[in-house]
Amino acid sequence: GEATLPDDDEEGNVEITGVPQPDVKEERVIDPDKPMVALTFDDGPYRNNTKAIMELFEQYDGRATFFVVGYHLDVFGEATLEAYQRGFQIGNHTLNHPALRQISDAEGMEEIVGMNRKLNELGIPGDVMLRPPYGEFTQYLQENLTVPMIGWNVDSADWLTKDAENIYERVVGKVKDGDIVLLHDLHDETAEAMKRVVPALVEQGFQLVTVEELFRVKGIEPQAG
Repeated sequence: GEATLPDDDEEGNVEITGVPQPDVKEERVIDPDKPMVALTFDDGPYRNNTKAIMELFEQYDGRATFFVVGYHLDVFGEATLEAYQRGFQIGNHTLNHPALRQISDAEGMEEIVGMNRKLNELGIPGDVMLRPPYGEFTQYLQENLTVPMIGWNVDSADWLTKDAENIYERVVGKVKDGDIVLLHDLHDETAEAMKRVVPALVEQGFQLVTVEELFRVKGIEPQAG
């Protein structure tokens, strides 16, 4: 069929059909027989933390996923675009970080679709995966989203403790193959903790992968909603 430009349907979902994706990245080589873990960072991009984390992961041939919010993207968007260009995964964490159950579904959809549009304008193509703030969502969103929602199964509690040692202890020795870890690049202590966490995980034999890479290598087909 002919390539069509994305247009909004009634429900505010952005549908993209037949649009060529610019410069598709070469897939990184990930060994399916070796354990892997996806470290994910919410609420950024922020100051120097995002860049420092990115450079650290690259030193160890790892990649991570950044679920970014609108109000920080407005200020530090360059770091997010650079992360994308360097093979990190960028996800949607809404424009304003609301608890989606506390607002109307129409407002919730605009928080998500509006943020995706902002990422597209920055140069990150397509519809990206969503991490709903606080892990909260409504049945309406689950049924109407065109993208998967990504949770986590290891919580670093970094936002609570803001303590690099504690973050290290909650991740290293706790993660197993296939885990998704919740972190926040908003906090200096998280960036600090990564200086120990990343080498320790690599030393233990973990491959540091994005959520997309994890799904691809494990043969998991992510479902919308």
